[in-house]
Amino acid sequence: MTNRNNNAIQAGSKVAFNTFAMYTKVVITVGVTLYSTRIILNELGEDDFGAFNLIAGVVGMLAFFNGAVCVSIQRYMSQAMGMNDKERFYDIFRISVRLGFLLGILMVIVIETLVFFFFDQLNIAPDRIFASKMVLHCIVLSTFFSIISIPYEANIFAHEDMFLISLIFILESFLKLGVAIYLIYSPFDKLIVYGLLIAAIYMNSTVLKRFYCRYKYDEHKVKIKKKQDRRFFVEIAKFAGWTSVEPLSRILSTQVIAVILNLFGGTVVNAAYGIANQVNGQMVYFSSTFLSAINPQIMKSEGQSDRERTVRLSLLACKISFLLLSFFTIPLIIEMPYVLDLWLKNVPGNTVLFCRIILFSTLISQLTYGLQSGIQAVGRIRNYQMISGIIKLLVLLVTFILFKSGWALHIVIFTFIFVEVINLVIRSQFAIHLLGINGKRLFIDVLLKPVLAFLIIFALSQLSVYIVADGFIRLMTTTALSSFTLLLAIKFIILNKDEYQKVKNIWLDFIKRIRDMLHLNK
Repeated sequence: MTNRNNNAIQAGSKVAFNTFAMYTKVVITVGVTLYSTRIILNELGEDDFGAFNLIAGVVGMLAFFNGAVCVSIQRYMSQAMGMNDKERFYDIFRISVRLGFLLGILMVIVIETLVFFFFDQLNIAPDRIFASKMVLHCIVLSTFFSIISIPYEANIFAHEDMFLISLIFILESFLKLGVAIYLIYSPFDKLIVYGLLIAAIYMNSTVLKRFYCRYKYDEHKVKIKKKQDRRFFVEIAKFAGWTSVEPLSRILSTQVIAVILNLFGGTVVNAAYGIANQVNGQMVYFSSTFLSAINPQIMKSEGQSDRERTVRLSLLACKISFLLLSFFTIPLIIEMPYVLDLWLKNVPGNTVLFCRIILFSTLISQLTYGLQSGIQAVGRIRNYQMISGIIKLLVLLVTFILFKSGWALHIVIFTFIFVEVINLVIRSQFAIHLLGINGKRLFIDVLLKPVLAFLIIFALSQLSVYIVADGFIRLMTTTALSSFTLLLAIKFIILNKDEYQKVKNIWLDFIKRIRDMLHLNK
């Protein structure tokens, strides 16, 4: 039992170190990205910035399976590592490289074909058509490099080598900042220059990931059997296909709304919507970082046939992901007008409302998001993906009805919350059925306690609005109130005594390892 506890603490310490590495990356990249966005919005202007986000969103509808394929490959790799089957691991990696390249080529063909027929339907100023088409080709190229890098990224995650992947993302964010600064002085068409340089950055990241995998790991040196090649290729492609259903539906529901907003409100509305999605994306980075660190452990646990640990880690992932997102979003939601004014020189109309509603919908999604990792680890995902995908597509039907009824544009955003509530129920039911989670335990631990804590924290943090005048001091006061009450909620409401003690032990072991590392370097 002692060895088992020590192993658990060591695994937890590894997760803690990976989380630390990933959060260091997130803090740096979020700060750099938000500052870059301010420069880019100012240099491109609302129309060009909105056009870029619209085009990127349309391509994103077809590049939906990046994350799905990465998770699928990582699942097979992590489970092979959990079973200590090196040959299976090598086979999976080599096949995933071929699969990524084929998907990248297919994506380029599909996007360019659809663009040829449907580009003229977008509401873009006539004098910006050529620049917008050039940007679209650059985004397609960026998408290609992003797809073919998936196997290498999944390989790094499966090895839990988060420090390296963090460095690559940090470098990528600083390069994007360099692009933004260059736009200030560029004598050329800034929209075209921006698209070209962003494509070059994605190409650079792909080269770095591939070089590191070839240098660090020995998967490249092992030849695979043709029978294994075909079997694993079909198996991974099939799993990735089903895993892609829900992300595709989510992106369709998000980006089709962007197209609808463009048709009814023009590129200025797209600029507000694009900024809201960027803010939401940066906040999701904070919460999903922990999931990225713990996901390999969930997959390995299932590979070791340790269902109890799979369930325990999935429930913990739900709690921590929601809490981490709440930590950043509560003060942000309350102080959104001031933060946007501080961040951007010119804030497009509806941006504050768009940001708040999308962040609330993401918070609802994070309540049970960790369960998705457990479901994927089990592997029986077809029905879950289909039903979840259909639910997310409901937003399009609701949006159409609202527009036909004459509702205002910003009302559409409220449908995001509606869809996420339904999806929360669906995800919970599948977790109960596939993972064998007790329904009462799920309701109390993952839904009731975190929501109660959130309401208390939000209400107490809101007091600063009535006490302190609007400005930087109030922002700091709101942040301090929410942080303090969140820490109290973690100990007294959300985590039970056993969970709190385990987290404490993991944290102490992590601190000891960091201290030992610093001591050795002296």
